[in-house]
Amino acid sequence: WKDGYPTDINKAVGLPGWVNHFAYFAGSREFLDERRKNWTAHGHMVAEVDHEFCVSIYTADPDGNTVEFCLDTREFTDEEKIEAMTLMLSEKPPMDKDAKVTIHPPTNEALVH
Repeated sequence: WKDGYPTDINKAVGLPGWVNHFAYFAGSREFLDERRKNWTAHGHMVAEVDHEFCVSIYTADPDGNTVEFCLDTREFTDEEKIEAMTLMLSEKPPMDKDAKVTIHPPTNEALVH
């Protein structure tokens, strides 16, 4: 809470922390790696997820909001574009259970959040 207003975009409305998040485009693998190293150096745990078509890194900001940087690794096929539109309209889309996840622990324990 800041000045009487909630600053966590999920808890304030009763949602899990992963539902709404801040996502940013990472223009290169180097940029993505720099963000990951910066976050871990500042005491944050970072989850890196390979979704096959993109690689994302996630952490939580001081207010508990999930923050993501994402790098596209290939173009979508026409079939994938159709599937994505279908999933966006689905009330309960399936979760991606096959994604490769790597956890990067904080490198500076003195600053762990």
